Amino acid sequence: MFSWSYRSLSAAAARLFRLLALHPGPDISAGAAAALAGEPVRRPLNELTRASLLTEHTPGRYVAHDLLRAYATELLEDSEDDRDAAVRRLLDHYTRQAHGACRKFAPFWKRPELAWPVPEFDDDRQALAWFTAEYSVLMPVVELAAQGGHDTHSWQLAWALERFLDQQGHWRDCATVQRHGLAAAQRLGHRTARAHLHRALARASARLGDYDVAWQDIRQSLRLYEDLGDLGGLATAHRSHAWLLDHVGRYEESIVQAERALELYAATGNPAGEASMLHALAWTHIRLDQDCRAASYLQEALRPLTGPLWPAVRPARVPAGPPPARCAP
Repeated sequence: MFSWSYRSLSAAAARLFRLLALHPGPDISAGAAAALAGEPVRRPLNELTRASLLTEHTPGRYVAHDLLRAYATELLEDSEDDRDAAVRRLLDHYTRQAHGACRKFAPFWKRPELAWPVPEFDDDRQALAWFTAEYSVLMPVVELAAQGGHDTHSWQLAWALERFLDQQGHWRDCATVQRHGLAAAQRLGHRTARAHLHRALARASARLGDYDVAWQDIRQSLRLYEDLGDLGGLATAHRSHAWLLDHVGRYEESIVQAERALELYAATGNPAGEASMLHALAWTHIRLDQDCRAASYLQEALRPLTGPLWPAVRPARVPAGPPPARCAP
């Protein structure tokens, strides 16, 4: 039955059906299918669904029965070069999309230099919808990159996926992804990637209660960013260090790290990062029962994200502007 359906396909649809065997996830989007094929696939996808070789289980997403996937694997007669090129296109697609979505989740992070443009998502809701729809695919894609020796894709995927995996509570997956990415960055000798991924792994390890690993990794991140002279990356590392210290109740030390991050975000012209740190400082002061000082930080954080925030704050280490009425002397 399968063979009869396959033999009735056009050449383009038959090729796409075979290449789908290379896709590691449980389903595939139309965009990923186009990347895999390296050409438009609207007609081939329609042809495969009419032949019952694929099912469009939600608009724009396709799934094949396990027996059909096994049959496609048997048919995969394309050359090794063609298969490798298809996998690279697929990894390029997911890496681009993930970085586009990540931009809406972590606007204060320093961006890696990528070899291609990334898509623009309208807002964080659209980005979250993409991550959510692709989550069950992204983890196998990470494994595909790691096992296939695609080191650049490995560290770039780890960089892009951290914020979503952390925010959604997928901490074990996050730690796994960061370890794959860090190993890849070490093989490549990419110090900026190593600095970022040590910081990401520190956070994931702390989420899982493995503080011995977390402290080692955050120290590595800070050292690498210092050596690189990367002030934007260093700001984010100090931000994560502050979070770690706050997480274990070392609030005064956390404030020192947060203030350093705030200063660096200001120096690098990152108002979103400044606002984030003002909020973090307010939260830590609340933990110390210093509500008036916390309110002042929050008041400063609510100002429009334009122009420098830190210069008006720095001398007294307390945000400018009048305190709330109940805190006024």
